[in-house]
Amino acid sequence: MTDLILHIGLPKTATTTLQRHILPNFPAYLGTHYGEAGPDFAQGLLKRAPVAPLESTEDPAAADWARQLLDHKDERFPDASCIVISHESLTNRQTYGPDDLWPVESASAAESGEGARPFPIISFLETFSEKVWQRGDVKVLLTLRNQPDWLASLYAQKSAHIKRASQRDFEDRVRRLIRNGNAYLDWSAWVHHLRQAIGADNLCVLPMEEMDRPAFWQDLADFLGLDRLPEETPAAFNRQQENARRTQSDSWAIRPLKTWNVSLKRHLKRAYERRDETPPRLVRKVAALADSAVSAPYLKFHERQREMEIRLPDDLRSTIQDYCRPFNQRLAEQLGRDLSHLGY
Repeated sequence: MTDLILHIGLPKTATTTLQRHILPNFPAYLGTHYGEAGPDFAQGLLKRAPVAPLESTEDPAAADWARQLLDHKDERFPDASCIVISHESLTNRQTYGPDDLWPVESASAAESGEGARPFPIISFLETFSEKVWQRGDVKVLLTLRNQPDWLASLYAQKSAHIKRASQRDFEDRVRRLIRNGNAYLDWSAWVHHLRQAIGADNLCVLPMEEMDRPAFWQDLADFLGLDRLPEETPAAFNRQQENARRTQSDSWAIRPLKTWNVSLKRHLKRAYERRDETPPRLVRKVAALADSAVSAPYLKFHERQREMEIRLPDDLRSTIQDYCRPFNQRLAEQLGRDLSHLGY
C-alpha cells in the first residue's frame, strides 16, 4: 500500500514555508522543493490537473504521471508507505499564466462567468483516486486562512502583474468579488466536497492562524503518519515565513511591476511551445533586445499610477467577514471548533 498525500494549498497560507522547512522532513516528500535536484512531480501533476489545460480527468497523462511517481518512489524510497506532494496552485481554477489573477481579477474577467466552477481539482481527485491511484488512498492536506487577510495577501502577491496596483484597485476588486457572489471564498464548500470525493478520514484541514500552537503540528504529524515532527519545527516556522509581504497588521507591500504583458520573448516562447518547438537562438536574441527597449518606458509609465502598499481597513474587513460568515459558521461546525477569534 502506498498512499498519496497532496497538499493542495490554498496559496498564501504559509505554503512556501511548509515546502521549504516542514514537508522535506518526510522521507518520501516529492513535492515542490527548493535547492534540490530531482524530478518535479508537483509541477508534473499541476500540468495534468484541471488547474492547467487538460480536457479530461481520465487523460492518459495523469496515469503516466502516477506510474512515473511510483517507479521513482519504489527506486528511491522502497519502504515508504506514502508519498507527499505539495503545490499551492492545485486549488486554482484553470489558468492561462500570470496575467490571470482570479479570484481578484479584472472587471472584464469577473463578468465573463469563467469563475462558475470554483473547485475543478476536486472532481479530478475523485476520478484520479478511483481509476488511477490503485496502490492506496489519495489524501488531501488543505491549509486555510481567514478570508480578509487572505485576499489582501493574495492581492499583494499578484500585484507584480497588476498595472495599476493601488488601494482603490484592491478595494474595487474585492467588493466586485463579493458582489458577484463567487463561491471560491466558501472554505466550508471545499471541505464538504473534498470529504465527499475522497472520504472524511482522508482530509486534513489546518488553519494557518493556528501554526503557533502545538496541536497544529501534532495534527499534521498524525496525518503524515509520523510519530512527531522535529522539535524545532514550530520555532522554525515562527522565525521564517517565506514570501511574507505583510508590513503591519493591516498593511501589505505591493510588488514591483513585471513586464510579462509586453514581453515578446514570452509570447514567442508560448507560440513555439504550442508546436512543441523551441525558438531559434537568433529569434530569442532579437526578442530579448526588443524587450529591453520596451520594458523601461512601460515600467516608467505604469509605476506613476501604482502605490507602495495596500491596507485592509476595518470597513472592508467587516464587509468580507459579513459575506463569509455563513461559510465560516459551517466550517467551524465541520472542524468542531470556534474560529471567530482567528478572524473567520
